[in-house]
Amino acid sequence: MSETMNSMDRRIKKSKAALKDALIHLMQRHPFKEISITDIVQRADLNRGTFYRHYQYKEDLFNEIIDDVIQDLVTSFRKPYQDEEKFEVNLMPSSAITIFEHVHQHAQFYTLVVKSEASSNFQHMICDVLQDLALQDLNHIFLRTSTMKYWQATNLMRYLA
Repeated sequence: MSETMNSMDRRIKKSKAALKDALIHLMQRHPFKEISITDIVQRADLNRGTFYRHYQYKEDLFNEIIDDVIQDLVTSFRKPYQDEEKFEVNLMPSSAITIFEHVHQHAQFYTLVVKSEASSNFQHMICDVLQDLALQDLNHIFLRTSTMKYWQATNLMRYLA
């Protein structure tokens, strides 16, 4: 029973990956508005039923791609310090900063989304995610030092002024 579930999960993952790859490929050549579900499933070599089993609209597929990229961004951002009791930036090797690998890995997607009319809010979403990460995670790590408290207070005053 469990093996059947695993093979079904693999098929679902494979189908969804094919649909996502197809949409990204098509967005390189056509405006998002001009891409049809038929175009997507033909490129993915799947049938329409498979598409509708997972998504209602092409926008749902696109939003899932965005969610996947943002989740990977969060994971990449947190990786250097997620298991650290004490975090010292100056002692961290450059190879530990995986967010640059994330950007490189998803460069084609970022370029497409920035140029596309499909998600005009994407840049704001990314900025909001990074700001929230910095405020939530890094404050937890750095607030132990009075220098960080002073820095935050000074910058807050500059922002409010």
